[in-house]
Amino acid sequence: MGIAGFIVVVVGIIIIVTVTNKKTPAVVVPDATPVAVTTPSEPKSVAEEPYVQPEPVVSLPVVVPVIKTPVKTPTVPSSAGRAPTVSTLGTSSLSSGGVVLNGLLNTHNAETYYSFQYGTTSTFGLSTRFAPIDGSNATVAVTLAAADLTPGTTYYYRLNAQNAFGKAQGETRNFSTPNANGTIVSNQTTFTDPRAPGVVTQEVSSISQNEAVLNGRLVTHNVETYYSFKYGTTPSFGLETRVAPIAGSNDPSDITLAVFNLSPNTVYYYQLHAHNQYGIVSDSIHQFTTAR
Repeated sequence: MGIAGFIVVVVGIIIIVTVTNKKTPAVVVPDATPVAVTTPSEPKSVAEEPYVQPEPVVSLPVVVPVIKTPVKTPTVPSSAGRAPTVSTLGTSSLSSGGVVLNGLLNTHNAETYYSFQYGTTSTFGLSTRFAPIDGSNATVAVTLAAADLTPGTTYYYRLNAQNAFGKAQGETRNFSTPNANGTIVSNQTTFTDPRAPGVVTQEVSSISQNEAVLNGRLVTHNVETYYSFKYGTTPSFGLETRVAPIAGSNDPSDITLAVFNLSPNTVYYYQLHAHNQYGIVSDSIHQFTTAR
């Protein structure tokens, strides 16, 4: 090494020593209060408690009260309702210019309207007014009057009815109005239902000035039947006996009913009537004269 190198080395050593001996100035924190630092103590030893098995949890069923609400079953009309059923019956209060037409009607629980067609031929051509009747499941008698008739003329008539479920037509029957002199050609009417009663007006017995016994024969066709006699001093009658019942039978029955308070030496007209659930029938008109 030369002298120059040696000098460099010596100078370097001096510099290093000088740097190393320099003191680092203290850092002063203004108004700093020393804070005591607490060293966390060791956790106290806690005696371990014995492990206790918890009681098993029993799930009880939850009972929800059942409230029964009544269920209303809707009313359904049977067979969606029924059309009416009708039967054409005999006439009453017959005169040369008017008559009362009779029939039987079952509305089958539906409001119904009914009328009678009538005329001098079986195609009718005339009609009474339409009359209303409330719904019912019973068979009831219905009547309507026909006026402005021609004396001594045969008329045909039929009961018609209708409700919301259909129409019905009864049998065609006929009657004859009296002539101007009050006589009737024929008042025997026909009825097609074989279960309607059969009647025959017979001769009067036990005639006195004020009383008489009216007689007839009746077949009920095994159906309970009711009968009466219409009577009066004209062929349109105006009076009627009580209505008497008779039990159903297939054998003909002789029937009698008495009439009272008659006038002496007077001509009376009378006619047997009978009806059951299948129809009303009447026989031809007969007459008798009371004693003097």
